[in-house]
Amino acid sequence: MDGGVIAEDDCVTKFNEFKMGRDIRYIIYRLSDNRKQIIVEKIGDKDQTYDDFLACLPENKCRYAVFSLDFKLDDGSDRSKILFVVWAPEIAPTREKMIVATSKDKFKKQLVGVGVEIQATDQSEVALETVMEKVMANIR
Repeated sequence: MDGGVIAEDDCVTKFNEFKMGRDIRYIIYRLSDNRKQIIVEKIGDKDQTYDDFLACLPENKCRYAVFSLDFKLDDGSDRSKILFVVWAPEIAPTREKMIVATSKDKFKKQLVGVGVEIQATDQSEVALETVMEKVMANIR
């Protein structure tokens, strides 16, 4: 990873479980205390909601996350997209925001199957309505 940051093997292993098993709704990743690794912070069970997920994003710390978003199209067909969320609040430490920004692309490449990337600095940018606009723009 750029900047010397590497993802723990568990990050990709848990993502593959999330992607294949579908009994996990979301995974939140964070930088380790020494800011040298990306580690799994929290796993949300399938019964967790989008609001439950949002409640796990801290006001002043950066996070990466994946979320399995289920929704219906206007024709009634069911769809699902995997969101890759880059959470970098304005008040997070500058160094942490820089590390998250420079490590994002390589980390995302390890998470094969991500559908839509959401970059957010505040709750309005991860609000379900805002996210759905981006998801619908990516529907083929």
